[in-house]
Amino acid sequence: MKDKSRRWLSDSIRKHLIPAFLHRGFHLVPLNGHDAERGEIRSIFPFGRLRRETVGGYEMIEIQFDKHGRAAFRLNIGVAPTAGIEHAAGPVAQEDIWMHFLDRYGEVYHFPLLRRWFSLWCWERRTATESDFDALVKGVAELVPELERALSSGRNTRHVRWVG
Repeated sequence: MKDKSRRWLSDSIRKHLIPAFLHRGFHLVPLNGHDAERGEIRSIFPFGRLRRETVGGYEMIEIQFDKHGRAAFRLNIGVAPTAGIEHAAGPVAQEDIWMHFLDRYGEVYHFPLLRRWFSLWCWERRTATESDFDALVKGVAELVPELERALSSGRNTRHVRWVG
């Protein structure tokens, strides 16, 4: 059931969440180079990244799946500066920046205080259907305006917790 649930979650994200970001001017940037070759990266970030250009740099969204295979995800948000960044491993160009490279980025949770990822509740998982995952992801897609406000203000919101 775990594999089926994760597939349903992935399909729901493709149908509902990614289009919500595309509608707001984000572009899907698939994994490439070394990242595309690493199985763990492909498993955790199967969609690559979403980004849109702004005056301050790329506003970015990462859809991060649970690394243990649960049908759960969170979003990471942040701004990659136009000039890139200086990282411990050396300079990183803007287009190669991952959220955890940034000094400050947002984590988007169902409940930020508890760091609870977006997933079905335990009693829902026993009899979960594809439509349950559609409903979950549609609810997350409704948060896109809140995420945009958090990106522009840099402040915590009901679902966004800034790190760094």
